[in-house]
Amino acid sequence: MKKLTKYTPEKTFTIEKNGFHGTYYKPEKDNYPGKVLIVFGGSVGSYMLTEMCTGKYYEAGINVMAVAYRDVPGAPDKLQAVMYCFRRRISAKR
Repeated sequence: MKKLTKYTPEKTFTIEKNGFHGTYYKPEKDNYPGKVLIVFGGSVGSYMLTEMCTGKYYEAGINVMAVAYRDVPGAPDKLQAVMYCFRRRISAKR
């Protein structure tokens, strides 16, 4: 997949391996330790725009993750399916 920001991601997630598609960016100066802002696309669902938006949060020292709602192979077509994947993954970690 084409790099959409000038920043290097800390971690990437794929549907095949992780059950969702996303990119996590951790700034050098973390102004909000232990917190992550998760960014989804709008009603159009463009992952390209979602990924591009992460730069401003990153520059402000915020841990940020862009998560695909659509526009990537294998992505769910409904937000509820994406949120279900997150809940399932978080519950498994507890």
